[in-house]
Amino acid sequence: MDTLSGVGEFHPHRLHAYVILPDHFHFLIEPFDCTLSKIIQSLRRNFALNYKRHYRIQENLTLAQHRFYDHVIRNERDLAKHFDYIHYNPVKHGLTRKPEEWPHSSYRDFILKGHYEIGWGWMEIPGIRGMNPE
Repeated sequence: MDTLSGVGEFHPHRLHAYVILPDHFHFLIEPFDCTLSKIIQSLRRNFALNYKRHYRIQENLTLAQHRFYDHVIRNERDLAKHFDYIHYNPVKHGLTRKPEEWPHSSYRDFILKGHYEIGWGWMEIPGIRGMNPE
């Protein structure tokens, strides 16, 4: 998350929701005065540089796929479905049985704000069945 915060200094945005998994991530980002492509390009570059510096890697290294998938939120229902999809993702991928157990997610912040109750996501969420923005 430090890398994304650093990117925000140059490419202002608001991070509404996130989940970071071992092999991919989902962000719901609202760009300000820049494009989503600029944010993702800067995120990828800075993450790779930080990773290489941390592990003292000198060689060229590719850490991200060449393309990212985006979606324009159309309305409040679409926004709610994407919040649910993001927060249910660790359960969907079998990394945890309860969304609140996954530490790399905005889910617990959403619980504190009253958007979810404990117990949400312990079973499959029907409203997101069929969504696959990965």
